Amino acid sequence: MAIDSQFESKSEEYSSNLILEMDGLSTALNPHNATLDPHTKAQFVQKIQYDTALSNAKQLIEVSMSLVLILNVFAATVLISMKNINTACFDRCIPKPGSSLAKGEETCVTQCMEKYMAAWNTVSKAYIDRVKRESAGSR
Repeated sequence: MAIDSQFESKSEEYSSNLILEMDGLSTALNPHNATLDPHTKAQFVQKIQYDTALSNAKQLIEVSMSLVLILNVFAATVLISMKNINTACFDRCIPKPGSSLAKGEETCVTQCMEKYMAAWNTVSKAYIDRVKRESAGSR
């Protein structure tokens, strides 16, 4: 990914700068005087901030990719379910298809689809509640 390569090149640039400072580091970090000169300290702080931001960005990308996958699976499931509902209700309510639906056939299809959707909502709610409980337990 282009973003990863940009982050990596920036990280390498910071690392190279810190390596160049290593000669000065041995004098900056004196065991009797454990302080860093302001320039080296600023570079360390900047490197740590950058590495943290890079790690957070990578995690955000991973989570985003997971959510996209979950949404795609959910969309596919909904489409398949709707196809199944349509087929089941058509087969049940329209024994002899014609050019139009009789009033009883319309009512039957409507009630049939409402029942399927109510069942879908019940199952979906139970599944979402279960996922929430499991994710709360893993924290």
